[in-house]
Amino acid sequence: IPHIVSDPGPQWVTLERDLLGNHELPHLLWTPPRARPTLLLLPTQLLLLFQIWHKYRPRLGSTPSLSLVTPLGAMPYIIPTFNSAPWHLRRVTHLYHLFAADKLLDFPSLREKFALPHSSLYSYLQLKSYLYKEATRHPDTLRVTNRITEWEQMCLSAKLLPHCKPISMCLSSMTSYNHFSTTKYARQWESDLNCPGPLKAWDTIFTNPLKLLKSSALIEQHHKILYRWYLVPTRLHKIFPSTSSQCWRCHTQEGSMYHIWWSCPRLLNYWNEVHDLIQDITQHPLEFTPLTCLVLDLPRVLPQHVKKMMLHIVLTAQQLIARRWKSTLLPNKETLIEVLHKQWIYETSYKSLFPPSVLYRKTWELWQTWRS
Repeated sequence: IPHIVSDPGPQWVTLERDLLGNHELPHLLWTPPRARPTLLLLPTQLLLLFQIWHKYRPRLGSTPSLSLVTPLGAMPYIIPTFNSAPWHLRRVTHLYHLFAADKLLDFPSLREKFALPHSSLYSYLQLKSYLYKEATRHPDTLRVTNRITEWEQMCLSAKLLPHCKPISMCLSSMTSYNHFSTTKYARQWESDLNCPGPLKAWDTIFTNPLKLLKSSALIEQHHKILYRWYLVPTRLHKIFPSTSSQCWRCHTQEGSMYHIWWSCPRLLNYWNEVHDLIQDITQHPLEFTPLTCLVLDLPRVLPQHVKKMMLHIVLTAQQLIARRWKSTLLPNKETLIEVLHKQWIYETSYKSLFPPSVLYRKTWELWQTWRS
């Protein structure tokens, strides 16, 4: 914390400041790693500080992207032609000063509020362009209401807040779920699935297939579902109003993402077959819900090899639905088994080049036992 506040602090902080030359440590800390200048001959403690800061700062702050407490003095590292001096003269020192009522203020409003010169318009447009670019990657970047966490407030203050316990606060921030980090498509899935609150398992949902699967096609299928990539009828209707928003299978309900992939009456029998196949092969019960079969929120208590087999089955089942896009024909259990058998052959061929892992052996033993 002494690195961040404006107080000179102890002597070792002064020594660090001298080693940085013309650079200020608070500005370097809040600068994204990709934009920070390469500094040579830094002591080990500073290198470790940067590593720890960028590992835990997103979890302690309000957003994993650019924080709203980033000082404008750090922006020249991100936008090389940006001039922060006129803003500092008007006491506009941090990004959150540019926001009000959960939105970025326009330049006339900022001029009226801070008496900015008209010459600052160009630098304002630079900031606006960068912030909106960040918002396309991290939608929460441009939300300011309740966005500054207690930890970030402590970083802004030269003194600790009343009754502040920094270690307890950091631990609480890192162990609690920050719903602001939920992306737009995640919130849409939570709405479709009628979740009582934000799902806490999004990180696991994303990383499980990456850790357990070798097939890039299956991982791609998983990401397409999570990102809601498919052009379902309701989405096409918004783009082209003349097109029908009804499901092309049942022609009775609107073809939303949830309907096309799960709730369509004509899909019910297929998903029942998939569910029965999972239980027959793995000998583990799996709750038959869209949460498990679409977004793949699998129970954490399951063994890894069982999860891997379930991922193979469910993602392959999703692929077969996608292959019959805009078709009234539906995949069946026999086709699913045939494709899964090909995947077993592919993985066996791949593993023949390397020593087979325990995870691979246990996973496909389930398949071979069931096939025999």
